Amino acid sequence: MQASVRGALDRLVARHEVLHTRYKPLPGVRFPVQQVSAGLRAVWTEAGADTLGQAARSLLDPAGGAVVGVATAVSGDRFRWALAVPRGTLDAEGLQALVRECIGGGADTSDVLQYADYAAWQAELFESDVGQDGARFWAARLPEPGDRLRLPFEAVVAGPAARVTHGLDAAAVKALGDRTREAPETVLFALWAAFVARIAPADAVPIAWQAPWRAEELQGALGCFSTPLPLMLKPEPTHSVAEAVAAVAGELATASSWYECFDAADRADRLARRGAPEAGLGFAHVRVAALPAGWSCQGLDIDPLATRLHCEVVESPAGWQVTLQSGGACAEDVLAMWARQFAAMVVSAAGDTAAPWATLDLVGAAERDALWTAGRVGFEALPAGLLHEAFEAQARRTPSAPAVVCGGDRLTYAELDARADAWALCLQQRGATPDRVIGVHIGRSVHAVVAMLAVLKSGAAYVPIDPAYPADRIGHVLGDATISMVLALSSHRAQLAPWALDVLCVDEPVPAGHPARGLARPDHLAYAIYTSGSTGLPKGVMVAHRNAVVSTAARAAFYRAPVSGYLLLSSFSFDSSVAGIFWTLGQGGLLHVPTDEEHQDPVHLARLIAAGTVSHLLALPSFFKQILGSVEDAGALCCAIVAGEACHPDTVRAHRAHLPGAILVNEYGPTEATVWSHAHTVVDDGEPAVPIGRPVASVSGLVLDDRLALSPLGQPGELYLGGAGITRGYWCRPGLTAERFVADPFVPGGRLYRTGDLVRCRPDGALEYLGRTDHQVKVRGFRIELGEVESALLAQPGVGEAVAAARDGQGGLRLVAYVTPRAGARVDTAVLRDALARSLPAHMVPAVVAVLADLPRMPNGKVDRRALPDPDLGGQRPFDPPRDATEQAFCDVWRDVLGLERVGRSDNFFELGGDSIIGLQIVARLRKAGWKVAPKQLFDRQTVAELAAVAERQDDTGVRSLVSGEAPLLPIQAARREGTRPCAGRGGGAPRRAAAALPARCGRCLAPVVRGPGPAGTAVGAPRTRRGARGSVVRGSAVQPGPGARPVAAGAGDRWPRWRVAPAAGGAPPGGGRGVVAGAAGRPAHGLRAGAGPT
Repeated sequence: MQASVRGALDRLVARHEVLHTRYKPLPGVRFPVQQVSAGLRAVWTEAGADTLGQAARSLLDPAGGAVVGVATAVSGDRFRWALAVPRGTLDAEGLQALVRECIGGGADTSDVLQYADYAAWQAELFESDVGQDGARFWAARLPEPGDRLRLPFEAVVAGPAARVTHGLDAAAVKALGDRTREAPETVLFALWAAFVARIAPADAVPIAWQAPWRAEELQGALGCFSTPLPLMLKPEPTHSVAEAVAAVAGELATASSWYECFDAADRADRLARRGAPEAGLGFAHVRVAALPAGWSCQGLDIDPLATRLHCEVVESPAGWQVTLQSGGACAEDVLAMWARQFAAMVVSAAGDTAAPWATLDLVGAAERDALWTAGRVGFEALPAGLLHEAFEAQARRTPSAPAVVCGGDRLTYAELDARADAWALCLQQRGATPDRVIGVHIGRSVHAVVAMLAVLKSGAAYVPIDPAYPADRIGHVLGDATISMVLALSSHRAQLAPWALDVLCVDEPVPAGHPARGLARPDHLAYAIYTSGSTGLPKGVMVAHRNAVVSTAARAAFYRAPVSGYLLLSSFSFDSSVAGIFWTLGQGGLLHVPTDEEHQDPVHLARLIAAGTVSHLLALPSFFKQILGSVEDAGALCCAIVAGEACHPDTVRAHRAHLPGAILVNEYGPTEATVWSHAHTVVDDGEPAVPIGRPVASVSGLVLDDRLALSPLGQPGELYLGGAGITRGYWCRPGLTAERFVADPFVPGGRLYRTGDLVRCRPDGALEYLGRTDHQVKVRGFRIELGEVESALLAQPGVGEAVAAARDGQGGLRLVAYVTPRAGARVDTAVLRDALARSLPAHMVPAVVAVLADLPRMPNGKVDRRALPDPDLGGQRPFDPPRDATEQAFCDVWRDVLGLERVGRSDNFFELGGDSIIGLQIVARLRKAGWKVAPKQLFDRQTVAELAAVAERQDDTGVRSLVSGEAPLLPIQAARREGTRPCAGRGGGAPRRAAAALPARCGRCLAPVVRGPGPAGTAVGAPRTRRGARGSVVRGSAVQPGPGARPVAAGAGDRWPRWRVAPAAGGAPPGGGRGVVAGAAGRPAHGLRAGAGPT
């Protein structure tokens, strides 16, 4: 059997030129050329059954060795073999045809259409009027510069290539085809486009569709005739599945009428001139035909064109499956996640083709279980009690141990307990009862801790009020909470006088005593924290003892190391202080409370850490970075916690550099869930985003969509929290409480808190914080997460803090950014925008970047977005007037389009608020005024003076001058050296309307092999010479006249295409030959594995 297959393959290699063509580099010639080698044969080897494909690929050496590799494995009566060819040599159908002929003996001696014949016909079609019409059709569908769809979890730095395969429900695929009356591959293509639109998310999906057509004239011919057609699909969210499929089928019908006129090389040239990269997304349908009896195809591997994400649906006798591949942009676990979700989407669509595609379920049964498990990974019942009881127990165990220190004041556990008891008795004597709220109007001091414990011991609940707050805010809290009794310092009596309160000064003597016990229960209030509200007025969150005790117990379970010393940086007015106070005092640790003068001084805090008595600290990530800059000695610090705002990778890197021995934990949680709900121990400082982690003990965290259904893995959704940490609600705000605390749709009788935070669940189960649900904006039709823009800004050198926002401007909303420089750094906004343009799509690059000395802050230290100033769009810039009529004309156009009072010659287009859309308007206006300007020129030369200097006056001759001399390679020329790409095509017979693009982007050059009916080069030489007369690039190419001749290097002004002739198989026929223009192929290969024997 092996001998039969081997002999058949030898005959087929000799018969088909494409199977004995090498791609050889020549000295002095920049790109390799194709070389038809008549005596070339397939190379065979033996290998293990599991490594056949890899072994066959390893035999390929397109430059000087084999171009067909075969690996075999024989075990008993079973014979397995794998066949590999260089990428672009054969398409999927051609590869299968070759295998079938090998199995059949390859005895057919009839003449076959050579690939070179097809290339010659195709070249003539491109030159024809029909071909030019087709070129215009495809040129009109080129993407705009920068409009590149971004994929979730896409790597900033490419990783290893990945490939996953997942089965599709064959019954669902058949049902979809029957119900929509479209071919199954068309339905799956439409669903894949809709799927990408869902996960991106995007309004338009640029995708290369691997056209499967092959004309009857090409039957029996071997080559790469499959055409990747670039389509821009725009799924309408309101369309049903059937309507979406019909819309895509219409797009395919339109594209198919012009597919033979698609010239991939011409498209690549146009994209390079525009500065627009390929989208890198592709889709292919591969039909694996049954082999003769006794044989089975065990795998068909076609290297994809799409380097970022390629979807291949394979139809075989065994059923349907989907294969996702990525050249390094997406990790394997991400591809596996998407493959599962796409399979679920297919099943959901088959169930109801009248349903909107945007509502199809992407969550299968297995993933639903995984999401539920991930949302409750840390859920466990924890004992509840009273918040102060753990401290009291510790005071009995270690009465003489230091409990709290602030400045020169220090209290032991016994002293702290005794003072709190005395004041608790005093409060009870003045009417303190459970659920009554008492104000604590004290700044950073040991007295504040005494006061909070006293209120808790009395059975009442405390409301912390920062004395540094404005009087209006203090008055609002006092009035809203109906507070009549306040614990304060004697120095604050005058400040509190306007409100006629019962003020008790805890820094004054009080008789010793013990309060009555047993008044409060776990469900009574422990404290109420006032947080900022959307109306501008703070709202009080009511936290019960049960909530706080469970939250503190979860902290002890998560952090195994005991707290020996805690650095309390949070204000007592925020619930993060609760984490430090009661966690520390319940374990016997020392609570460090920096004074008002010390707590924002990084140098002082670094000295305190170096003293060796601090084991844990919690800070905002931005402030923690400032502390790190002053840390020289870590002392006893073993754990640093960041919370309160998004943690960015640069904070992680700074932590690793200054505190490598301490763990770093990123915490997340709203006050309504009692301090925290999620935590993540950071172990990888290379992550593009720092996750907020998984739920802590006693908490459930579910990511839900707007229908309260589980959001699929990787998909944004709002975070809903449940469990024992969920608080009562808002003080005297029943309407707001009902709006934010909702019924749990999964647990009867349960409650969930709507955080308003946008998150997504990673494939590993950890959550990533994306921003607020009200921080998603839509600018020029693009949905933009402001948090993503801010992350990119913070990754740039010199940027200390960053905020992105959408502001009204000329032509609608514009994306703007505000940054502050790091200490000692200077931020150049032009350089910053250039850096962003290299990592973000054009629509996500802020039109204006404003540099501020400081960002406006709310009392809790977070950025006050409503107080951000209007960005400077040029009104405050020094005016540099135009110097001549040309500059004046350009300034006038810029002024009108940008909607400004005046524009100077030195004003930067982007700093004035310009973007890609406005840029196109300016270019159109300038062209209408008679100036020759390209969009790329405007983006490269961003001032009036720079642009006017290169602009040319339009003439009406339409004649292009002949250019001579050396010039650097165009981007597309350089790109073609980086990898091979299958040629595409269909044709045969007389020219019809459309021929496929041959070649597409190849490894080191463009590689058509052309064959003419007359003397060498005449058939194709004539049209190519005409093209050469018009194109300096054609005339400037290096040539080698013929066999044995030395390379010719004529001047570009009079250089015309020359032809190098190589002998065909069996020698050159009289009066004929094979014209070799240029060629290349890289190591990537296509392959097919087959086996025979008992099945």
